[in-house]
Amino acid sequence: MTNEEQRVVRNRNLKYLAALAFACLAGAAWGADPSEYSEAERQLFVRPHMESLVPPVRLHYRYVRKGSLQPEVTDSAVVEMAPGSRTAKVEYLSGDRKLELPTIESAVGNPVILHFLEREVRELRRLTGGSVTYYRNRIRKALAGDATVRQRQVTFDGKDVEAVEIRVDPFVNDPARDRFEKFADRYYVMVLSPEIPGEVLEMKAELMGRDGTAEAGKLVQSEVLTFERREGARE
Repeated sequence: MTNEEQRVVRNRNLKYLAALAFACLAGAAWGADPSEYSEAERQLFVRPHMESLVPPVRLHYRYVRKGSLQPEVTDSAVVEMAPGSRTAKVEYLSGDRKLELPTIESAVGNPVILHFLEREVRELRRLTGGSVTYYRNRIRKALAGDATVRQRQVTFDGKDVEAVEIRVDPFVNDPARDRFEKFADRYYVMVLSPEIPGEVLEMKAELMGRDGTAEAGKLVQSEVLTFERREGARE
């Protein structure tokens, strides 16, 4: 594939992700020029996370939910590219937690990022009765402007590797936070590294008890998706 063909495919997938995960806002802020994106957006939506993977390949992730809000559960997710195909199919969680979205042809970015974010806004809607569109808006704006991005080392496969950690607090300064105050301090941490197949090591949504409440300093809810293993061809 030529550089121009790669650019076209990458932009097509980026527009797909933006339109599907943040449909209400796909437009100027998600322009075709990656130089317009924040560093957090580039890491999550522009980097070619899947480009070096050789099909057939399956990426396995472990999901764990903890905290006082709901019973603890474990689940799983799988991203798969079949033999001779760059189409990415995702099986994301199970039962009433399952999220089904269309497959992505000529996958370049890791679609597990999309699934994590999309399920998160739907979960917020379920917990608060608020609008999926509103939560997408807040998360997108935070990634575009207020996210913290830092380099760090993580341990993977028995060795230290370089990684990027992205943290975003989309609701902490939300003028409408009184409508969902119990969840307004929810924050997200995403850890990515090119040393990890598919580059996504961990994605986490976490909520701690607010000061002045009975749950102050305690874990109210944590939802963590962690890379476990790859099956299939090596890069």
